[in-house]
Amino acid sequence: MYKIAILGCENSHAANFLDFIYNTDKYKDIEVVGVYSCFPGEAEKLHEKYGVPTAESCDAFVGKIDGLVITARHGDNHYKYA
Repeated sequence: MYKIAILGCENSHAANFLDFIYNTDKYKDIEVVGVYSCFPGEAEKLHEKYGVPTAESCDAFVGKIDGLVITARHGDNHYKYA
């Protein structure tokens, strides 16, 4: 089982990845351990729809995941999240 987090949830990309992961047998070996966005309401929407936990910061996943998906709308956040 691979554990991943999704950072930057303020566009449709994060929801699309969650749809693929949760609704495609090919990705049954992936567990999304949480999402984070600097726009907390956007992460909360994903929590309500998919039940995925939200985090208070992007640092909350350090040492807890195998991979990371960065979908932030603003490119200047990509480096910060990584």
